[in-house]
Amino acid sequence: MDPDANLEEALRLAEALIKDDPDTFDSSAAHGAISDGQRLAELVTALDGWIRKGGFLPKVWAEEQTLELPVPVALAGTLVMALADAGVVTVRSRRDGPDVILTLKKVVD
Repeated sequence: MDPDANLEEALRLAEALIKDDPDTFDSSAAHGAISDGQRLAELVTALDGWIRKGGFLPKVWAEEQTLELPVPVALAGTLVMALADAGVVTVRSRRDGPDVILTLKKVVD
């Protein structure tokens, strides 16, 4: 499964369905909307199943993953170095009273 292609198609279908005015549908347009709605349901359930089974997120979702983590100042330097060296996340830090707030952002391949 390609979650990026899935999300792209799902969003395209959802946007098309939102733009359509059901009051102006003729029978062929209504059939097309039903077909698009069924396909959208298939895409959403497939993506949900993929993610629940440990599959990776679509890139646009993964890129937006951030976590703010308050840590004691004494641990901050060691933790920042270990996380940055692992290359799994990028790390920014800021001081907040007795703690340092680390902002972790997942690195996307």
